[in-house]
Amino acid sequence: MAEAEALELVDDLHAAKKYALIADLYNSSFVQPKKVLWTFEVAYALVEEGENSEAEKIYEHVVENEPRNSSALNNLSNIKKGKGDIDEAFDLIQRAYDIEPDDEIISRNYENLSSIIREREEIKHLYEHALTYLPNENEFVLQKLQSFFLSAKKDRDFNEDRMPIPRWKFKVMMGTDQQKALSLLEQWLNKGYIRKTGDRGNYNELIYELNPLITDFRDSFNRHIDIRFSV
Repeated sequence: MAEAEALELVDDLHAAKKYALIADLYNSSFVQPKKVLWTFEVAYALVEEGENSEAEKIYEHVVENEPRNSSALNNLSNIKKGKGDIDEAFDLIQRAYDIEPDDEIISRNYENLSSIIREREEIKHLYEHALTYLPNENEFVLQKLQSFFLSAKKDRDFNEDRMPIPRWKFKVMMGTDQQKALSLLEQWLNKGYIRKTGDRGNYNELIYELNPLITDFRDSFNRHIDIRFSV
């Protein structure tokens, strides 16, 4: 199929919102090389059909050649955000917002990612400040904190410093009674040793995140204990 004919067909199908047919055309052997169809319309259709990886590659080509294409920047940002590449996603949506600040969709996505960036910075500050409390904790608290962190790291539900924890389980993980466990939990939440993520597990229990700066006891936590109690 000739390049001009293929592009015209894509334009017609895109106007008719026949995204599956565009994806079929792109994935067929009728048009070679594939780069002939590296256009915004094809990338859009591929996303609609769940082919984000290929769409990402095409959108990157589009924004490289059309750096002021705000729609392509916005859509590529959405793909990056979906992958968890927040910094890249924010850079892209910021570029789109600088070009089209009055666009409702772009503005909404920009505010959403800005909020994520702000929250991430707040969490980073919380975790960093938490390290200043450790040297001043008494032996009981440090032992319970170490017991809790080590128990969490051995738990099958522990993943990337996060895990669902029902309230009754804190006393088991800390190795103390319920009253002391809940009291310590409140203190640790306030100090940033542990954080509620806002998500819930399969049984509606809260998912907590352990401060990643103190999960490696050999490099940080034990050092604080050694400094506090060495004679």
